[in-house]
Amino acid sequence: MKVIIIVAIFTIVYVLGMDVANKYISQIPSNSIVDVEHQKQTLSVSIRGAISYPGSFEVESNSNLNTLIALAGGLTSNADMSAINTSVILQNGQDYYIPYVNYDSNNVSIKVSINTASGELLQTLPNIGEVYARRIIEYRNNRGDFKTIEEIQNVNGIGKATFEKLKDLICL
Repeated sequence: MKVIIIVAIFTIVYVLGMDVANKYISQIPSNSIVDVEHQKQTLSVSIRGAISYPGSFEVESNSNLNTLIALAGGLTSNADMSAINTSVILQNGQDYYIPYVNYDSNNVSIKVSINTASGELLQTLPNIGEVYARRIIEYRNNRGDFKTIEEIQNVNGIGKATFEKLKDLICL
């Protein structure tokens, strides 16, 4: 008899408890319930340079550069991937640049003219990003054409070490 009473009490508590719980759950707006397990975080990144469709993209967190390249339509035929690690994990807000190969159609190395190159072409050079490309252009606009390739060392931030990497790739 005691067992039947105890089972009956647990059953009543269980049913009443479920009723109270359902009452509170039904008051929660359905759009505020988040399935954390299936929620995916996205990153906003951009890619430019030797890429088919440069621009900004939304990617899942933990995506790598190879995923971004695929989203951007792949590489152009003159992309220089020799120094690019495509397995690098993307970071939110980052801008990724794929450099161009400095070769002409005969696969002969050509040099970038520091007196006439656009900012984008200057950025194909090692250690020259958007900021340094802008500084090179400002330097030549303010002072006239470079007289020697060594003069590029007068551009703020470009020193001997950078010049050593550039000297065989640039011309006047």
